[in-house]
Amino acid sequence: MKTKEELSALVSSEMPFAKTFVKQAFVQATQCTKEETLTTRLSDGMAETVNTAFPGNWIVTNPSGEQYILTEEKFKEKYIPAKQKGVYVSKPIPQKFIQIKEDIEFMAPPQFIKKGGFLNVSDLENVYGVAQKEFLETYSPFNPVLLNKKAHSL
Repeated sequence: MKTKEELSALVSSEMPFAKTFVKQAFVQATQCTKEETLTTRLSDGMAETVNTAFPGNWIVTNPSGEQYILTEEKFKEKYIPAKQKGVYVSKPIPQKFIQIKEDIEFMAPPQFIKKGGFLNVSDLENVYGVAQKEFLETYSPFNPVLLNKKAHSL
């Protein structure tokens, strides 16, 4: 397992190769009313991480079925309601990612990402991984022209 320092060194060495993407997916989300433990599973069934949701947190489900927890503040920063109840669309926020060249396990919270997956390095204090399949299903390269058109159509 990589320490915070080792993860920081990896990110620093790969930062020149970081590319900008935006999340393009519709997600389902529910707000927690009681404490619950959530195991984030990838579409292949592999357990990626285990976290605890507290009342007020949101459990978000990506199109592939992958689930994760966000605080209410983070959820409101990232998503807006769609027309269908319980469905939300990602705000078109440009984010920096690096693609990893080896399997990696790190504490942020504890997470395992296979070679070919991506690390979100937009906020160096909150680096997290996205498996390759889930990344390719939910993110697209940042294009400011298309982003402007999409923003006006929402």
